[in-house]
Amino acid sequence: LVGRTRFGTVDVWINGVAVGSVGGQTLPVHVPALRAMAIPKTAIEGHDRLVVAIRVTRAAWASDRTTNSGPVGSDLVLAPLRDLVDYIELDRYRDLTASLPILVASLLFLGVALGFSYLWIRWRFGFEHLWFGLVAFGFAANTFLNSPWVFEVTDRFPLVIRLTEISGVLLPAVFIQFLWTYLKRPMSALLRVYQGSFGVLAAAIAVSP
Repeated sequence: LVGRTRFGTVDVWINGVAVGSVGGQTLPVHVPALRAMAIPKTAIEGHDRLVVAIRVTRAAWASDRTTNSGPVGSDLVLAPLRDLVDYIELDRYRDLTASLPILVASLLFLGVALGFSYLWIRWRFGFEHLWFGLVAFGFAANTFLNSPWVFEVTDRFPLVIRLTEISGVLLPAVFIQFLWTYLKRPMSALLRVYQGSFGVLAAAIAVSP
């Protein structure tokens, strides 16, 4: 068992026999999770000890952000494979259960977004209803993207990170539009430039490698 693997790749050998890898060179940033690898009999037969070799390749741009975000965790566990798989499932269940309030919050934001959007589309309420609906939708998306529940939908971790940052950057721009529309105040040129800067930053994040 290795993990929580994130921001890099991991290759494991036992007595010189490759037993598994996480990520691979084509996927250097993947969903952070515990991983179990089966040790083949060929790696054990004829040996009275296990020599474990682990090759780690960091995605430096990501793992340098915090000191504990390297590709592997601090523990290496040896146990029957079935026990490790059960432990991983339990760990995943605990993660999802602990983040249930975040999921509920995102659904509440989504409900508000749909409600205010309906008021604008169906009854032609003021534009402030539309903009407030978009603000609520942004909070719903950003909240969901920051929860483990998003990985029940997709395992494309780099895409999730990109969408999280884009939604977080666009939220201030949309909120400014809502607030000035609600106050019925003309937006100054300087504030318009400031608002537009968030859009430029979001576009830069979207097209960056």
